[in-house]
Amino acid sequence: MIGQRWSTRQVSGKLLSTCQVAINHVADDGDYQVGLDRAYTLLDSGQYAGTTTLDITHYIAATISFEVGTRQIETGQIAGTVVNPGDANITITATGQAWSPKTIAVAVAGGDSASTVAGKVRTALGLDADISAFFTISGSSANVILTAKTPAADDALMNMASGNGTCTGLTSKPTSTNTRAGDMTTYTIYDTAGLLATIKTGDTIRVHDSTNNNSVFTVATGNNANRVITTEAVTPEAAGGYVILQKRIAPSNNAVLDNVTGLMWRRYINIDELVGPSSNGTIYWQPSTYYTAHPAAADLQMVAASKTLRIVGGAAEAGRYLAGMVIKCAGFANSVNNLAGHVIQSVQINGADLDIVLWTGSSALIDEAAGGSRSITVECQSIFGYIAAMNAANYAGHADWRVPNIFELLSLHDNVNGIDLLFLGRDGTVCWSSTKTTNPLAMYFTGTGTATSSPTTALNLLPVRSG
Repeated sequence: MIGQRWSTRQVSGKLLSTCQVAINHVADDGDYQVGLDRAYTLLDSGQYAGTTTLDITHYIAATISFEVGTRQIETGQIAGTVVNPGDANITITATGQAWSPKTIAVAVAGGDSASTVAGKVRTALGLDADISAFFTISGSSANVILTAKTPAADDALMNMASGNGTCTGLTSKPTSTNTRAGDMTTYTIYDTAGLLATIKTGDTIRVHDSTNNNSVFTVATGNNANRVITTEAVTPEAAGGYVILQKRIAPSNNAVLDNVTGLMWRRYINIDELVGPSSNGTIYWQPSTYYTAHPAAADLQMVAASKTLRIVGGAAEAGRYLAGMVIKCAGFANSVNNLAGHVIQSVQINGADLDIVLWTGSSALIDEAAGGSRSITVECQSIFGYIAAMNAANYAGHADWRVPNIFELLSLHDNVNGIDLLFLGRDGTVCWSSTKTTNPLAMYFTGTGTATSSPTTALNLLPVRSG
């Protein structure tokens, strides 16, 4: 039987992983020293000390607004089943509105359930000019949700009452529920597209391309699709222009050099970084959704020699694109110009035009004049966006970090028990590789080794560069 013992030790400033093989059989109780199987250098001084601020692009949309205050929410209910057809009466009350109170007659049919009636009520309220100007109407099942469109102090009289008009069978519901109180003190970022749920309480977010709010904010309350409450003050700003939200982290610059392979690995002090869709350090290989930054138009040109994506007449969009962003175009005649994974290197105003210089790896772009119907979308919450952010920030003094291939990751898997002190918290994690067959390959730091996974699964990342 052959057993292995792993240990780490400090020699001349290096943490070394040694492998000692004990060969045990009858009449032999000795050990055989096979020497250094791996030697790792911990880099934690000079450029590898301290931290680097990274801004990871998380979301971009033209539906984001900033407000001081909270929009009140009332939830009304429909109860019962219609027996005789006719009208259900819905009465809406809102203090200070000239139309308040207002009763809407909603036509219902015999046998309509509470859910069916509620659907008809939501439609009718949405078609009423007064009600729809003041409230956003939503809900599901038997609920009718009224969300005030502007923040205001809480209105104790705001209400939705429901009951029979000329119909019969419904149960009267004279009072709605104040689901969320209004106020004029809370600092809030809203999104009418309802895509803020992946911004979590405790996150730090960096806002770009806003008219009034290009700053860094701490998320006091997140996990909500429609709004984020911030600790710092925001300045009121209506939706309309594209706004970029990034998750900001400041990881340690520590690295680990594998003296055998020559690879330099980023050393995580904490793998549970506040990035990705769950703010736990896991991110996508490739997201299922790309967010639009430039809607389809005939103004995109590709200049192959300089690897430049030009927006003809697009100088005003300069703030919408940042070095380190990963983008994808659509609509070009040549498919190579539409490939995902192009990284923005720089953004330059060129007269009335905007020149976006791209890194395209081994892909050679092809010249195309402006025309057609072409768009730009942004890849968010991905490992390649994370790497691009590291390189844009010159993380630990280097701008050539990348996603490791599966064989590079496996060199760590073979020695995982000996390097726990260097690669903190890695036991039990699953890390993406750059290697892809039908699906990308990932490596389990303990257990099975490699496995394929859907690119839209969120897993860990362990960046690498050549030492």
